Amino acid sequence: MTYYTVNHCTYPEGLTCMGTKACTKRSYERVKAEIKFTMDRLTNLFNSLAGSKVPLVRGVETCIVVSSPIRSKQPAKIIGLRGESPKVNKRHEMLEFGNSRNAKAWGSRRIHSTAFICRKGSSLTSSKDALLSGFAGIEQLQNLKLAIKENTKINNLSEIMSDPEYLITCWTKIRSKKGSLTPTFEKNDTLDGINEEWFKKTSRTFRNGIFQFKPAQRTYISKSNGERRPLIMPSPKDKIVMEGMRFLLELIYEPEFSEKSYGWRSKRGCFTALGQIKIHFGGTRWFIEGDVSQQFSTINHKILAEILSEKIKDQPFIDLVFKYIKVGFGKRLDEIQPMNTGIIQGGNLSTMLANIYMNMFDQWMEKELMPRFNKGIRRKANPEYTRMICEGKAMNKMIQTGLGDDDQFKRIRYVRYADDFLVGVIGSKKDCESLRDEIKRFLADRLKLILNIEKTKISHAVLDSAKFLGHRIHMTELTKMPLKYNSEGVLTRRSPRLVQDAPLKEVVQKLIEKGFAKGEGQPCRNGKFVNLGLPEIIEHYKSIETGIRQFYAGANNQHRLSGRVHYILKYSCALTIASKMKLRTLSRVFGKYGKDLSIVDDKGRIIISYPSAQGTVTNSHLVAGCTPVNLIEKLSERVKKGRMDLKGQCKLCGSSEDIEFHHIRKISLGKKDWLTNMMAKTNRKQIPVCRMCHSSIHKGKYDGKGLRGN
Repeated sequence: MTYYTVNHCTYPEGLTCMGTKACTKRSYERVKAEIKFTMDRLTNLFNSLAGSKVPLVRGVETCIVVSSPIRSKQPAKIIGLRGESPKVNKRHEMLEFGNSRNAKAWGSRRIHSTAFICRKGSSLTSSKDALLSGFAGIEQLQNLKLAIKENTKINNLSEIMSDPEYLITCWTKIRSKKGSLTPTFEKNDTLDGINEEWFKKTSRTFRNGIFQFKPAQRTYISKSNGERRPLIMPSPKDKIVMEGMRFLLELIYEPEFSEKSYGWRSKRGCFTALGQIKIHFGGTRWFIEGDVSQQFSTINHKILAEILSEKIKDQPFIDLVFKYIKVGFGKRLDEIQPMNTGIIQGGNLSTMLANIYMNMFDQWMEKELMPRFNKGIRRKANPEYTRMICEGKAMNKMIQTGLGDDDQFKRIRYVRYADDFLVGVIGSKKDCESLRDEIKRFLADRLKLILNIEKTKISHAVLDSAKFLGHRIHMTELTKMPLKYNSEGVLTRRSPRLVQDAPLKEVVQKLIEKGFAKGEGQPCRNGKFVNLGLPEIIEHYKSIETGIRQFYAGANNQHRLSGRVHYILKYSCALTIASKMKLRTLSRVFGKYGKDLSIVDDKGRIIISYPSAQGTVTNSHLVAGCTPVNLIEKLSERVKKGRMDLKGQCKLCGSSEDIEFHHIRKISLGKKDWLTNMMAKTNRKQIPVCRMCHSSIHKGKYDGKGLRGN
């Protein structure tokens, strides 16, 4: 048996009797050349060690990989051989050699890249840092998509997670979110200052199975009923890993999720859920408002593992999920409590796991309960209504067109958003009580969850209303449905329609609680914003109004709500400006700044204004859901931007060494320094800087585009 020794930082190509030549792909590539660059292994990513024996091709049976410490991304060399003393003929510096699986031309010869080959079995070559082919893990994602299509168990998730390029794509997805600069127990454990080395180091921890999530910090947020809800904040850097896990689970389970589920799903939300209610809940007589009590904190780990094992055959990845759900939390490090049951509420992965857990309930509702309850084809006509129409006299508008208590016609309509669900029933109140009890038993027996009976309300669709996703949902009263002659001269009644109203009184009361109004809704000055600049004050008020109007964009009474909210907030903004600028009255404020409260700069250009006509608010959530193909395409686009950012130059000094990312929480209006203006123009909360400039920024030495000396 013949052995060839291959240096750890050398990839020999071509086979001759003069030197260490091996691993050529085609015979015409057997040239007297040697390409040197950093490499890790010639076989499997997870099992390769220095000194291991690796099978070769072209008659060479085995070679030995010898470890040699050398920095990665070393410029490649082409060396001509003269006997046993190689002489350098020419040197080509190559940026990220092996980044493309396609061939690259060098002068008169063509060198094939040695990209990370993501497939089962041994690989011919791979780069040490696996930063390859734009994103080499795309091939693994394609294999994942094929397994999903063929409905086979998934076994390559841990390989995808161990690719640094994949982690970079996850970072680009979450880096602009508010929690990226919120520290937990360590002040430096944020996304500020993250660099390429962190992604490489973290990916290596996946390969050897030593990655551990850091304990999360627990805090509390106030609820509308005066109680406080616990909120757990994971480490910002852990959120990158959690986003990677969430994305893979989304690829697998999104096709399995029910069409009746709308919470925490891509391209779905409150608007799509309310739209489906408006379309499919017509003719409903009763509503059942369901609420799962403490859903996150009561999820059973054993049941969750059984659900995951049905689709995933990758024990390292399932172990990683368990490391996440078992991670402790507390107010301080010395008060960490392990999670024996439930999952933390606050992580981007928790919502996906909750949807996977509740999918069993969705499938049971659709495939078992609804087919068993539904019966009949059409509701029987009401004889009294038919007699009245035949006589052509509208004697009683309260007479229904169909029999309300028709035992031969029953229907269930169902929609779920997170831990809240709404069931529309065509039947009797007794049927609703029976359905509520059956739902309660299923949640307790199969999922170990508790149905909150206090919040699970049964209400009549016409005489009462159901509250779901902040809207009052009810059917139009019969007295408001006119009896008229149609084009054929027949006396008919328009069918009652489903109505979704915004709770106007509750919205006004909330504005009163926040200090924007007083009494029964009269605008007042809000002292909390007096110390802000005028652009910030107007921007804050406008954002509150836009948020309210956007949330209730589909409500039937949206125009009445918009007028009421705009009146309160705009006049409260004017009164706040009066207090800040010592103008005392509203007339002086509008006299100085105009009816639109326009703020101008030194050159007379309008910086910001608060016009009365805000226009119609639309929402982008009213679109169809994403498919795994669309998700993979978006991932491919994100990796290019992430790699370009990490490989860019320092925006302050132009250096390309030790690039880190400087993060800010918010780009404020009116800032005059060069860095903030540049970030505002590009609409970015992060900027690549070198380590030295980044340290100077945090030390307060930054002044304009340059940096002050010591």
